[in-house]
Amino acid sequence: MLRQGPISSKGSRHDATQPPHFQHEDHMTLMIRNIPARFTKAHLLRDFDAHGSSGIDYFFLPVDLQTGKTKGMAFANFRSKAQAKQFQEQWHRKRLPNHGGGKVLDITAARMHGVAANLGQFTDYTLELLCKHDALPVLIDEYGRSSGHA
Repeated sequence: MLRQGPISSKGSRHDATQPPHFQHEDHMTLMIRNIPARFTKAHLLRDFDAHGSSGIDYFFLPVDLQTGKTKGMAFANFRSKAQAKQFQEQWHRKRLPNHGGGKVLDITAARMHGVAANLGQFTDYTLELLCKHDALPVLIDEYGRSSGHA
């Protein structure tokens, strides 16, 4: 089930044998709902980054694989629960810049957490379809460089 309340911060445990995206258990994925259909991955990441939201290392804006239209939600994984909590406090029940009226963002904890878990849900076939719609998930390193899919 989804977690509705504030997100708690806990310490992390590092495993030097894993790549940086998968190093710690302290990660947290948030589901962001009520995203207007006209907003793209690049637009959302730019808005979040411009308003001081950092720590995102995975971002996915689901699309309908038949139409290519966004589904009004996104998933953002953060390198730490503290960064996820800060993002939620900053954006929950707020409107996106240049959105005007309408719904406010609803941000809750997702069911899966971490880059590996999020990427593991995709089959090769699904990834192929997402690629056709320019809708692949985006991976972002600690320096802010993305995988190029945004």
